[in-house]
Amino acid sequence: MKREVLAAKERQCSRINKEELFFNFQPMVDSRFCITGMAAELHHARCNRIINSVKDLLIPPASGTSSALESAWSFAEACSQISRWEKEEEKQDWKLSIAFHLDAVIRNYGIDFLRRILNKSQIDTSKLYLEVDEIASLPRIDCTLINGIKALRSMGVKISVNNFGTEYSSLHRLKEVPVDRITIGGEFIESIFHNKTDQLIFSNIMALAKMLKVEVLIKDINNLEQFEYFAKNQCDMLSGDVLGFRANQQEI
Repeated sequence: MKREVLAAKERQCSRINKEELFFNFQPMVDSRFCITGMAAELHHARCNRIINSVKDLLIPPASGTSSALESAWSFAEACSQISRWEKEEEKQDWKLSIAFHLDAVIRNYGIDFLRRILNKSQIDTSKLYLEVDEIASLPRIDCTLINGIKALRSMGVKISVNNFGTEYSSLHRLKEVPVDRITIGGEFIESIFHNKTDQLIFSNIMALAKMLKVEVLIKDINNLEQFEYFAKNQCDMLSGDVLGFRANQQEI
């Protein structure tokens, strides 16, 4: 019976029309400007908007979809996309990062649903990064979410914290929740060039990340000066408008 329920949920997820939900991609590069993967932006065609955070996922649903269903679709589509890339020599090592409403998916679909999708896709799961915004946005992380994160990491999936240093994504949160990557972006990227305090904070974040063996993604990089600064500081991945393009699946 459990297997039949999981299969039914998977069919529900697959029935979403790709003209209604679809990914656009922005490159993630290393310090040598070599593409290491893509950050996916989930677009809702009927609302003509980008869904790139938990708050944005909570939009009035079209055709009965929910934030959980949209995240479940994103997970399945991300696995399919990685599978397609693994068949292309120049893209077979690319990583893919998606925004993910983990709490809603766990409560509506369960971890076994995600495990089933991963097993069917047969991908290298270490290439899939889930940007779990609840880690930063919730004042308290309950056992359900922590156990879900641990379960996904045990399957090889990488967990990322968006906008580290904002809201509740503090150093204490890194101690509380096991993660593989932190993301730094927004106004901090601009202010670091004019504020010595921010420079010191950034240096300490980098030192902490190395000590904890956590990757660092710098996003929202808008010019070459910013790119060169963060590349020299040995950030693992870099992303932003400085790279010059976003593309859909066909264009990639």
